[in-house]
Amino acid sequence: VFLGMASSIVESCLFACPSGAYVYQLPAGQSSSLGHRAEMWDVDNWLCEVRVRVVERTDECFVLLETSAAIVSPESAGTNDRGQGEDSYSLFAACPIPADGPLSVAVDAVVDSSRYFVLRVEDISEAATPKERRKHAFIGVGFRERTSALDFMAALQTFRARHKRALEAEAMAAQFAAREESAAQAGMEADASLFHGFAEGETITISLKSGRGAAKKAPTTTALSAPPPLLPPPPTKKAASSSPPPPPPVHADDDDDEWGDFQ
Repeated sequence: VFLGMASSIVESCLFACPSGAYVYQLPAGQSSSLGHRAEMWDVDNWLCEVRVRVVERTDECFVLLETSAAIVSPESAGTNDRGQGEDSYSLFAACPIPADGPLSVAVDAVVDSSRYFVLRVEDISEAATPKERRKHAFIGVGFRERTSALDFMAALQTFRARHKRALEAEAMAAQFAAREESAAQAGMEADASLFHGFAEGETITISLKSGRGAAKKAPTTTALSAPPPLLPPPPTKKAASSSPPPPPPVHADDDDDEWGDFQ
């Protein structure tokens, strides 16, 4: 348990490098806009050797730099006792990791090596103080082994990816709950609109006919218009030949012609 945090909160250690990590003081006047360069740190002259841990607590993550009584200077680095227990370590500095946004605001890799980083450490002992008003400083951290540096960055990315998935899951759950509530409300309104019972005080009147009922009406048909009259068929040849020809016209005798023969 580190400073400023309640002991009842469960910690999850994503990364641990018990040895082989060193803290450096950044040279004055080094511009961060052009990127940090480890060659300007005098890497053989570190401030102290530390144990580096990446610890996740609920929705927060911290890089913890811890020292022990035996790890105090380069001169004693080769003679320290590695058999000391967990409680022998004390917090040297803590670097809060943002769950979203650029990671470089908290952990920025140098431009000339994959084993050195610049960390923004804060005074987390003042838990009640807003983050933007806490004391902070920038220090350099280097790993002896390249694999340790790669695992360190992988742990940070794991936390951020896990936090992003948790936020997406919460958003999806909220959308699903909203859809369920909307569907339930729409179903209640539909059930109310389908009610076919009588309202209070409503009556109807039914008229019944006597007898066996009205006679069924004969089906009506539409009369077709009469077709036009057909012409009689022409006579056949046999009938034409059997009928006698009309008699020739009757003329007076030639002698009776008052004009006589024409001479």
